[in-house]
Amino acid sequence: MRALAYYLPQFHPIPENDRWWGDGFTEWTSVRAAEPLFRGHRQPRVPGDLGYYDLRDDRVRDRQAELAQEAGIEGFAYWHYWFSGRRLLEAPSERMLATGRPGLGFCFAWANISWSRAWTGADRQVLVAQEYPGADDHRRHYRALQRAFDDDRYVRVDGRPLFLLFRPGEIPDLATMVEVWREEADRAGEPPPYLVGEADFTNGPPAWLPAASTLLDGIVEYSWIRAIGRVNRVRRKLPGAGRPVRVPYDRMIERLSVRRDGLSLPQYPLVLTGWDNTPRYQRAGVVSEGYAPERLTAAVAAARAWATSLEHPLVILKSWNEWSEGNMLEPDETFGHRWLAACREGLAAA
Repeated sequence: MRALAYYLPQFHPIPENDRWWGDGFTEWTSVRAAEPLFRGHRQPRVPGDLGYYDLRDDRVRDRQAELAQEAGIEGFAYWHYWFSGRRLLEAPSERMLATGRPGLGFCFAWANISWSRAWTGADRQVLVAQEYPGADDHRRHYRALQRAFDDDRYVRVDGRPLFLLFRPGEIPDLATMVEVWREEADRAGEPPPYLVGEADFTNGPPAWLPAASTLLDGIVEYSWIRAIGRVNRVRRKLPGAGRPVRVPYDRMIERLSVRRDGLSLPQYPLVLTGWDNTPRYQRAGVVSEGYAPERLTAAVAAARAWATSLEHPLVILKSWNEWSEGNMLEPDETFGHRWLAACREGLAAA
């Protein structure tokens, strides 16, 4: 059984965030400022072993790798940001590639969405736009990734480097992208990437799925996450929305990654490691209730049972360190290493 966890690199300052959000902004800025919004609301969440770390520090990433191995995790899926040749938040992965540290497996997940001021309710105020100029840009993108694909630590499925696409349906020339990437891989004498797209089934099978069946190698469902985003946007516009929406964790996981029958692509299970995005959205946020280590163990065990039926058994965890969304496995002051132990127990379940 293989398990990967999404990994957020926004724990170091960059000039763009300084300009958009204020000097020294990182994910910790929102985490530290969080407040309890109802009785029993556990905010702010305070990190445990690692403290308020900076991902430019090699020792931090080494320790993260040790903790991930403690949880039974094979590697991190680094969120990857590519805007027509412009990269953002790339310092941790670039440092990881340059130093060879840590030795933990890794892959990339392209967060192909525009950056906006959605956290403040200004969804239409775009900070950097996600655009798709065409074949030449896809070629540049592949070549920028090739160094990582060639790394011995890069996670492979069926011998091919795994690459996740956050919103494949929004890539207008997905067929061109895949064709170019396959050509580039062949030119380099390498196997083409194993592409897994994230799919939203909230309103039924996504319209792009049939055409993508020959382009992608698998999907992972993301429906409940998209639903949460819609709730955030709607509640921002409601007068007097005084408290966050509170949803039982069990209900979230039941609807987050439902096993779909009759799909033309393999579907990999996704496990949500909690949810509380009030550090970002304050009273317009959504909070999972009843989330505890034993619930995480049960969710991971169920995903493991599902994955055993797949040709390539793989469980994907969201996430390792999304502190502002309240989904993480890293130790906090309240639970310590219990999240890591819960994950390990679920992955080992018979």
